[in-house]
Amino acid sequence: MDRNWTELAWLEWTPPEDAVGPRAKGFQRIGSVRPEALAKIMLMLLRWETEDRSIFRVVTESGAIIAGNEVESFAREPGFPFRIPAPAGNVEALPIRG
Repeated sequence: MDRNWTELAWLEWTPPEDAVGPRAKGFQRIGSVRPEALAKIMLMLLRWETEDRSIFRVVTESGAIIAGNEVESFAREPGFPFRIPAPAGNVEALPIRG
């Protein structure tokens, strides 16, 4: 697919099931994240543990929505401007808590 990797995009999230407090419905834009190019946001998500990505999604200026757990398949498309990071190996990752 001929995707525009420089298109503006935003990160949105929904609290995980085990989060403390009332659960918000649907996804919410993360207010502290500046609009960035799609490729930069995808690269950031690729560095996270796969389980942590599932509560996030990327929304582009043109309205495309990419689920956080699908970023690897999109990043393998021809033209993605960054090398896909290798798995961290034996590093113990801390889960994201809401």
